[in-house]
Amino acid sequence: QLGTAQFSVRVAESGLKLEPKLNLSSGYVGQQVSYQLRIIPDRTVQNISAPNLQQAVGEKFWVQALDKEIKPTVVSISGQDTRVFDIRLALFPLIAGTAKLEGVTIPYQQAKQSRKRRSGSVFDLFEDDFFGAQVVNLTAQASSLEFKAIPLPGNAPQGFSGSVGQFSIATIADRNQLPSGDALTLQVVIAGNGLPSTISNPINPDLAAFEVYDPEIKLDTKLRGTELVSEKKIKYVMVPRRQGDYTIGEYRYIYFDPQSATYKTASSKPITISVSKGKEVESGSHVILAQKDIAEIGSDIRYIHTGVQNLKNQGVLLYQRIWFWFYLPIPLIVLIASFFYRRHTKRLESNSALRRRSYANRHLKKRLQQARSALKDEKRAEFYHSIADTINAFLSDLWNVEFRGLTIEQAKDLLEARNISQELRDQLQSILEECDYGQFSGTRVSLEKGQDLIRKAEEFLTRMEKHK
Repeated sequence: QLGTAQFSVRVAESGLKLEPKLNLSSGYVGQQVSYQLRIIPDRTVQNISAPNLQQAVGEKFWVQALDKEIKPTVVSISGQDTRVFDIRLALFPLIAGTAKLEGVTIPYQQAKQSRKRRSGSVFDLFEDDFFGAQVVNLTAQASSLEFKAIPLPGNAPQGFSGSVGQFSIATIADRNQLPSGDALTLQVVIAGNGLPSTISNPINPDLAAFEVYDPEIKLDTKLRGTELVSEKKIKYVMVPRRQGDYTIGEYRYIYFDPQSATYKTASSKPITISVSKGKEVESGSHVILAQKDIAEIGSDIRYIHTGVQNLKNQGVLLYQRIWFWFYLPIPLIVLIASFFYRRHTKRLESNSALRRRSYANRHLKKRLQQARSALKDEKRAEFYHSIADTINAFLSDLWNVEFRGLTIEQAKDLLEARNISQELRDQLQSILEECDYGQFSGTRVSLEKGQDLIRKAEEFLTRMEKHK
């Protein structure tokens, strides 16, 4: 487990104490972090206003409250039973780097000297009525905390959608025996403690023996202990095409495990389905001609004609045609081009930097097309990942220096070492931070916003190409 817990206390006035705490001081982008703010009032506190925790957390985290309502609990502090209020949040860092959680400010009211009736807030603590008391408006502020978000390694396997945490996957079939043509329901359940919006559909096995319909998808979150757990249920309706025994293979889900700092694959167990004879379902359509569609062709046999008096010349010889001399040098041109192409490829093989630089533009167009496709299909995480990977891969190929896996600051340092202007370094930081935020925030990316990000990336890479 990464990092250690931070714990600090700051007291503003004697009436209210605040204790903020993180269970980790560092972790990976997308990893769940637990934040707790403990409010400890004394007997003179009458009313406590709800704190603005979003202001403290900022925009570098995705936030989910773990408790539907704040209830008082009694804990032992310095050997005495004390009533406290605990506010618990699940935080998911969205951008790599050090993020500061500002100290939360909480307004409250405190009774002094004479007595006065309470306000009736849910935070009222005692059954005693304070009549005629002077109520003073005060504030308490918690200490600020810092969290270091570590970027994910750059060797993400194909199919990784951004899930960070511990995940499992299981499959459940409503029956294992049925006649062909009947439907069975297969439910795939993915569970884990990562950011809910990053949980994508799994990698499917070969299902050629079944007619598979569009799935029904449901995502739920719940509290398990002190962490937020998400469960995605994908329900498929499948119809076996023919009788026989079939195996529904493993469904796989790729995620990053922060405890081992490696990418892992969760797999479901195969399920055997026995299909008896029934109504068979064909995988393709076949064209059958009716009798009326078949016509007799009376001249389908061509006989050899005899008794022809005169034979006419039907054409000139091949070499006498104009196009023959036009196409004649083409083999020689192809041979010469092949010679120069072979010499060019050998040069590339002997110089890895030159090879990567020559492929940079070719790969760039392909990667940007993948990003456009992901934007069109509304695959948010894949779109932002494609943009970031396009930039890092292009810079890596351009200078034969690996950018993937570096933090944004490390990437800017490499650009500075090559005398790249401050404007371009800031532009790189802006694009990569927008990709990090968009990949893990869970917010929907609009077509206009996505196209604007692609335009920014193309403009940046066009300017960088001049620095070969």
